[in-house]
Amino acid sequence: LVTSEPDRITLWRVSDGARLASYPSQERAVGPGTGFAATTDLSLAAYACGPPNPQKVCVVDLRNGKELWTAEASPGYVMALAFSPDGKILASADGFGESDIFLWDVATGRKIGQLADHSSWVGSLVFWPDGKKLASASADQTIRIWDVASQKCLDVMHGNREELWRLTLLPDRKTLVSGAKDGTVSLWDTSVTHSRQENIIWPVRIDAWTFTPDNCSVLTLDLNGQVALWTGADFQEKEALFEAGPILTDADHLSNRFSKDGRLLAVGSTNGIVSIWDVARRVLWRQLTNRASIAGPMTFSADGNRLVTLSRPPFTFHEWDLKTGRESQTWPCPAPFLGAFTLSPDEQSCVAIGYEGDVFIRNLAGGNNDQRPLDALEATGISDED
Repeated sequence: LVTSEPDRITLWRVSDGARLASYPSQERAVGPGTGFAATTDLSLAAYACGPPNPQKVCVVDLRNGKELWTAEASPGYVMALAFSPDGKILASADGFGESDIFLWDVATGRKIGQLADHSSWVGSLVFWPDGKKLASASADQTIRIWDVASQKCLDVMHGNREELWRLTLLPDRKTLVSGAKDGTVSLWDTSVTHSRQENIIWPVRIDAWTFTPDNCSVLTLDLNGQVALWTGADFQEKEALFEAGPILTDADHLSNRFSKDGRLLAVGSTNGIVSIWDVARRVLWRQLTNRASIAGPMTFSADGNRLVTLSRPPFTFHEWDLKTGRESQTWPCPAPFLGAFTLSPDEQSCVAIGYEGDVFIRNLAGGNNDQRPLDALEATGISDED
């Protein structure tokens, strides 16, 4: 048995619990990933090492503790590692900054492959006993099966509602067992190919979007600040409408927003101004400001007459009457905050959840706050049906 701690790798004899060897390490694994792996004969081990940004993979000889090689494997964190059964290939998965899986030649430390289809970080990797296939479990709620030789994705399994954190293959060599963030354990039959979901892909990076009221078109705001209308059977026919200028992107998880009817677009900024565009007329309609350094829209009311924005510092919510352009009320925002906010269906209240679990409920009609002791740790989003 081999175990790994933050600064030490230890080999144990299971029969009597004797410690056979112990070597220093520089492991810096990040949960909930699996940033440590060993070959089946326990001759080699690999672990995530070094400070993040970037992070490296280190391979050591467990017979003498000698470091064989290190390689830069991720711009952020190495979240998962797995050796092929013959010990010749090491698979590593990036986390947070990347979603690709890399294949390494264990003998040389040379990168020999890259598997790129997941849309979020991969937390667990499993090789088949013959080394010909690799399974990956991702925070994008899918499991993918890969052909190692061709580096092609053979199958995608959908159905989880939460991030997938763990994966193992049963001895029958066809049943995968997955564990998800919400505690769900699922069994997957890999002897059959699962139907794939059809995707519509736009050739631009989208920051905000909404369907038009007739559901026949889609309005988008891309990362270059261009507003466009997409039509046609597969929404591939593009009509450029106007340029909204420089847009706020991922500043404390603030996003730019369309109103629900697509009539208005709210764009945040780093100078405290939220710009309201009239999409139909293609003109800048209003600019809202409270003199904060960063401000961005959270949500429109259904009729488009009210808008809630977030500014910092300090973290503060603001409700605006868009008919007059005046601020109607303000209240504190839980911090740190990663965008978990919604209006109630009747739009009389709103809920905001901080990343550390603080839950703030605002009665918009009465103008008062209520803090609830709910178990909502690490919240990044809320549905108005919750």
